[in-house]
Amino acid sequence: MANFDLENISGIGPSIKNKLNSIGVFNSRDLCFHLPVNYQDRTKVIDLGKAEVGKEIFIECKITSCQVLYRPRKMMIIKASDSSRSILIRFFYFNPGQSKQFRAKKIIRFYGTLRIGAYGLEMIHPEYQIIDDPDLPTENCLTAVYRTTKGLSQNQLRKFIKSSISSYDGNDEIDLKKYGLVSELSLMDALENIHFPDKHIVIDDIAPGGQHPARQRLIKEEMIAFQVGMASLKDRQEHLRAAALKNKSSWHKSVLRNFPYELTGAQKRVVDEIGIDIAKTAPMMRLVQGDVGSGKTIVAAIGIRNCACNDLGRLWRQQLY
Repeated sequence: MANFDLENISGIGPSIKNKLNSIGVFNSRDLCFHLPVNYQDRTKVIDLGKAEVGKEIFIECKITSCQVLYRPRKMMIIKASDSSRSILIRFFYFNPGQSKQFRAKKIIRFYGTLRIGAYGLEMIHPEYQIIDDPDLPTENCLTAVYRTTKGLSQNQLRKFIKSSISSYDGNDEIDLKKYGLVSELSLMDALENIHFPDKHIVIDDIAPGGQHPARQRLIKEEMIAFQVGMASLKDRQEHLRAAALKNKSSWHKSVLRNFPYELTGAQKRVVDEIGIDIAKTAPMMRLVQGDVGSGKTIVAAIGIRNCACNDLGRLWRQQLY
């Protein structure tokens, strides 16, 4: 995959770059793998007369009026209607120039949750698209919704991701067969299906947790990349050098004799494994995990004492804290 800096993508300046960095996006490849968290169906326009209250719908309406009110709080109220019913559109956060977009007789498409208000049907802060051509077709694919941050709109993310996907060259695709896995889709096909799903795909299938082949392809890709990364980290760790702590302490034996209970089999096993690890010349990389009260502290104490016998107890304490 051709990977380049964010500044090379049209529309990304220093401010937008900082916002993208805040959500973990630092280059064009990160944009490709900034996957949708949900989808919207904007492939067909719904008549208000047939729409179900409480559902997210896509409507096309003609603007009747637009006014800005200041009581009980500042808001922009747009009255609009289609061939079957009328609706109120409310915006509580807007800029002064926005009201000029909603001139009477303008055709605008709204996507949002339909609800019942004091004066009938309404939507609050829907996404909208101004229609200059009455014959403009609807979307051919489901519309992706991404994790974002303040000042970074969904439309901007969609534009940046589309630009990054178009630069794909396939050079970094993992060969699944090499790891005993198969998929009917290439990495590129999976990414295109995830970001621009066909309108006939069921949203629950392509959304996170779904069983669509594109999702399964990316899961396999991520699983292999993680395992390869961990293997690389382990190999690098084994080539580092550390002091071999071979002197064993009998201190813990006297302590254990005065304990009101005997160490469990798991505790004994972990104590022995730690002893083997710290006797090597490669740094130990071990996490002792257990429920509250399972006995992690005594395992750590024995390890500290064994280090102390090698005059390195201070290093162990630093690792613990």
